[in-house]
Amino acid sequence: MIIGKRRRRGRWLALSILLWGTIAAAAPQPAIPHPPVPPPAPPNSEPLRTLHRPGQCIALTFDDGPHPLYTPQLLYILRRHRVRATFFLTGVQCEKYPGIVRQLASEGHELGNHGYLHAQLSRMSAGEIARDIRQADEVIVRIAGVWPRYFRPAGGVLTPAVLDAARQTGHPIAMWSIDPRDWIVGRDATSITAVVKDTVAPGRIVLFHDGGANQPRMLEALDTLLDFLEHQGYRFVTLSEA
Repeated sequence: MIIGKRRRRGRWLALSILLWGTIAAAAPQPAIPHPPVPPPAPPNSEPLRTLHRPGQCIALTFDDGPHPLYTPQLLYILRRHRVRATFFLTGVQCEKYPGIVRQLASEGHELGNHGYLHAQLSRMSAGEIARDIRQADEVIVRIAGVWPRYFRPAGGVLTPAVLDAARQTGHPIAMWSIDPRDWIVGRDATSITAVVKDTVAPGRIVLFHDGGANQPRMLEALDTLLDFLEHQGYRFVTLSEA
């Protein structure tokens, strides 16, 4: 009789565990929390063009990526020099190459919003631009789990509609103070390097492109520039660090 009762209790325990597991599996699981949506940008905020940080700091920024061939090469160079940068990503490219986006975030680089389509913003209303920005936000959050703090308009367009859309979506606008025009096809590494060397100063924000059509020359110039800037005592920061 004792053995029979033990067997019945064992079967009941096994059945209870199975039933509880079925109920738990069927229960709705808690959603993974997303980072909070940033508050609206101040109505009179000016686009960021220089760093507000003491010391001999500069920021390297890269637009139009990620690129499947050149962004990994760029990451190798930055890793070798122990440099962190800010990448202004387009949503459509992020959807194509999500692994590179996650690699950027995991290696400590800052992710910025460069719109979803790299559209011609001068022909768009504030509402259309805001929708494009939000679409890029959603893609970056879904892939990397971080909200991009800064927005950089495609082509550097700063119409009233662009400014209004950035405020609507809560993004401060980040521009630049050095443009070596590395995106021009046929522009050689020496010319790209010379612009930066001649105009660099503490607090400058440098514009490069890891998307576009002249990336091999940009990469060649960057490797030389990092050696030069490190020798000059510069430290590299992301925009949010500044």
